Amino acid sequence: MTTGPNKSPAGSLLVAAAVAVAALVGVTWLGGAGVGAAAGEPFQVCLSQDMDLVGIAAGSCWQIHELGSLMDKPISKSAGVQLELTSPQTMTERATIVSCRDYVQRVKAGWYAMTSRDMAVEGSFKSTCGLISAVASARQARISYLRRSDGLADIHLLGEEMLPSFGGAAVTKRPRTLAEMARDGDCEILEASRRTLRLSYDNTIVVYRLLAVADFDGDGYEDMLVTEGVRAEGGTAQFSDVIGLTRRSLRSRYELIVIEGLHP
Repeated sequence: MTTGPNKSPAGSLLVAAAVAVAALVGVTWLGGAGVGAAAGEPFQVCLSQDMDLVGIAAGSCWQIHELGSLMDKPISKSAGVQLELTSPQTMTERATIVSCRDYVQRVKAGWYAMTSRDMAVEGSFKSTCGLISAVASARQARISYLRRSDGLADIHLLGEEMLPSFGGAAVTKRPRTLAEMARDGDCEILEASRRTLRLSYDNTIVVYRLLAVADFDGDGYEDMLVTEGVRAEGGTAQFSDVIGLTRRSLRSRYELIVIEGLHP
């Protein structure tokens, strides 16, 4: 497992996609140590909101063997969003994206949004397709240390390395916990619950929300898929991202993890 570096807005998802980002919520806590789920209960990922881009309605659920098909869901015409990418070989060759798999494959091959309109529209594709790609790779965890914690309320287990960097407050040699940062006056915890964490940090308001719980990187440990929304205090600059967090023992803190496909 690889821990991620401190992040910057340049590599993050566009704020225009925030609604789509907030749509996926895993409501089951199955598999692994200390789990209270009944034996044989199916592992599912469910939607709490509509995902208009791919025409998926709130309340839709999938078992683990069905998740891969989400990448092939056609882009919904009723969403009123169309993205054209330009070939890396010639500017005259363009393609209309028909599914998330189509989008991810073309981006990997060097296709890009050329016009300002397509650049703006691409934000919703990045977030929705990134999330679908991550969820499509979800597995039922064999080991879990998440359910013995309070999730995003565990500020004594969450480290400053998960915070976005704007070139101001720097990560120390020994990364502090968010509880230690609050004690030192470097952040203010505004809200902390199992599924939501809101804090003031480095002249920004940062909001984390739990989206889904499963093994997203294939190492057997249960992970949290979490949205990160950031806006400048007293300003208009803002962006959103999705990060992965895991915990490998009862004595360990949360770590950032790399989830393949999350950022196309």
